Amino acid sequence: VSHLSENSALVIQLLPNLKTLTLWLASKAKQLEKEFCSVGGFHKLEILIIAFHVLEEWTEIEEGALPSLKYLQLHKCLKLRMLLEDLQFVATLKQLQILPLLDEHKERLKPYGGEENYKIRHIPQTPGRGYSRVDGR
Repeated sequence: VSHLSENSALVIQLLPNLKTLTLWLASKAKQLEKEFCSVGGFHKLEILIIAFHVLEEWTEIEEGALPSLKYLQLHKCLKLRMLLEDLQFVATLKQLQILPLLDEHKERLKPYGGEENYKIRHIPQTPGRGYSRVDGR
């Protein structure tokens, strides 16, 4: 997807058979809001890769959005201050990758004492716990 507008995001999330979505420099937005992931949106999406160099904040996703998501990669989101609070409610998520993993993110996500670890503790493969291939092998 190239140069994603707000209206485009609303349409894309309603594609009934979309299983993989890569948003590579698709937006100059500094913030993703709940409209990006509405209830009923991305119903079959299993793999989501976001590479927004200017992204500073992903504010929220609506409860019930991304019901099939298994893999989330945040690629070169170097300005991202904190992980999405609602990530803790995406029960289907099996793997989270943050590339590159900055020291400040690593510190906040560490299993013991990391202030953001509660958001990812339900995810089997996260920074610091090792990775396998996207398909789980």
